[in-house]
Amino acid sequence: TRPRTVERQPTLAGSYLAGRSADAARDIGAAVDYYTAALKADPGNPGLTERVVLLALADGEMERAFRFADTLSRMDDNNPPARMALAVQATKARQYELAREHLSRMARADLATLTSGLMAAWIDFGHGDTKAAVARLAALNGPTWYTIFKTYHTALILDASGDLKGALAAIKSA
Repeated sequence: TRPRTVERQPTLAGSYLAGRSADAARDIGAAVDYYTAALKADPGNPGLTERVVLLALADGEMERAFRFADTLSRMDDNNPPARMALAVQATKARQYELAREHLSRMARADLATLTSGLMAAWIDFGHGDTKAAVARLAALNGPTWYTIFKTYHTALILDASGDLKGALAAIKSA
C-alpha cells in the first residue's frame, strides 16, 4: 500500500518558525511569505507586522510593505518603520506634505530621528528647494555620529543640484 499524504493548513507556530528560519538564513522573500502566513493566524501582532514591513521593504515588495505599514500604524501610531514606509509611499505619489506628516509622527529615537531628518531633506530637495534641504540637514541635532551622515547627504544633495564646489567641500568635511 502507498503511504497517505495528509494536507495540513499552515499553523501560527509552524509559519512563525519557518519565517524565523528563513530570516536567519537571509532568505528574505521566504521569510516575508512565512511571516505573512503567521499573521493570518495572529493579525493583531505588532512585532510580527513590523518584521513583515521591514523585510518586505528589504525585498523590494513595496506594495506589501505599504499595506502592512498602514495596518501597523493603526496598531502603533508612532511606529518608525510603519511611518517611514508610509512616508515613502506618499513621496512616490508626490504627496510631500503627507510624507512630512508621517515623518513627524515617528517615535523619537536616535536612528529614527536621523532617518526621518535625512528623508525630509530629500523631500525638500525633490520639491525643488535645495536651500531648505541643506538647512534641514544642518539643523538636525543628535549624537556625534549624526555628523558623517549629515555631511554626506549634504554633499549628495549639493551634487545633485549641480553645486559641485559645495558638494566637494561637504564631502571633504565628511
